[in-house]
Amino acid sequence: MRADEWGGGRVPVEDIDEPRTTLAGFFNSLLGGGQMSFPTEQQQQIQLELEGLKRTLEWTEIQREQLLDRLDLLRLDNARLQDRVEELERQVDGLKQQQPLF
Repeated sequence: MRADEWGGGRVPVEDIDEPRTTLAGFFNSLLGGGQMSFPTEQQQQIQLELEGLKRTLEWTEIQREQLLDRLDLLRLDNARLQDRVEELERQVDGLKQQQPLF
């Protein structure tokens, strides 16, 4: 809006092109007090970035669950192997006792 088109009163926020006013208008609109928002291209960029971050978070959560599942399997394997080692040690002890001393 040009000055000669403006009929007086308060200057509409969306007609001021200063970066401070753009940012202030955006935050004001977030709070519900204004009609100003980022230009459409910036809104789209922010939305794309937000969607990307959400996908990254979802993927990270999936990877975390997979790693926790893998950790559980490794713990089970470790317990099984420890049991096997103990069994073999007992067998070795039994064989040593059966061996005649020279």
